[in-house]
Parts: sequence; C-alpha cells; structure tokens
Amino acid sequence: MKKPVIVIVLLVVVILAIGCNDSDDLPISTVSSPVLTPSTMPPETPTPTPSNTPLPSATAIPTPSPAESPTPTPTQTPTACEIQRDAIQVAISGYHDTNGEWPTADGVSGDISWDKLIPDFLAEIPSLDSTCEWQVNNNPEGTVCLLKPC
Repeated sequence: MKKPVIVIVLLVVVILAIGCNDSDDLPISTVSSPVLTPSTMPPETPTPTPSNTPLPSATAIPTPSPAESPTPTPTQTPTACEIQRDAIQVAISGYHDTNGEWPTADGVSGDISWDKLIPDFLAEIPSLDSTCEWQVNNNPEGTVCLLKPC
C-alpha cells in the first residue's frame, strides 16, 4: 500500500515542478514541494475484506398503493316488493301531508284504502297487494308495512 502512495506523491511533485518551470523568473531550485514523512502521511484506510456472513433475509414490506377511491359495493337490484313499498310510502306520505290523516278507512294506521290514493297519489293498486296486504304502520307511525310477507 505504501508504494502506490509514494508513486502518486512523486507524480504530483513532478507535475508541480513542470508546471512551475514554465516561468523564466524562478530558478528550479526555488520550487519546493512538501516532503512527506511517515508522520505527515495521511492515515491508511483499511481495505474491507469480504466476509461469509449471511445477509439477513429480506421480508416483503407491502408498498402502499396510491390514494384510490374505495371500490363501491355493487347495488343489488330491488325486488318488485321493495319497488312497490317505496312507491306506496311516497303516496301515503303525500296524502298525509295534504289531508292530515292516513289513507285508511278511519284516517289512522291500518289497511290502506286505495281509492284515497288513486289517481292523485298513485297510478293504480300495486300488483302485489293481493298477496302482500299493505298497511299503514302505527310504530313507527306512517311507514308502510306488510300484513303478509310477499
């Protein structure tokens, strides 16, 4: 390791001597170069030696994905019963808002009187009425309920 350092130092001295020698004003003897002695030489850096130490096994770290919008849950197609229930709810709520009572025989919860809803609040009697038996519920008041499940 000492030989390459000495060779490099000598090359630097020669280059400096040649570069300074271009001037006719200075004699060669006035060019001085630093003298490196063992005490002024830069410390040697030990060369790392390869070892046979196994590297720790790498565990996969999940890469966070860029901000994505959440995947929407597919909307289920409503059944005929649900579609009719929603239409009846709109109709009985509209009737109540207009008349202050529910569209039943006595104006309170119970079996729906379709003649009070048709044609102003509903186009026709729902096709599932004969099997479902729609009612105006009393708990919670005014919600559509089924006397018999469809």
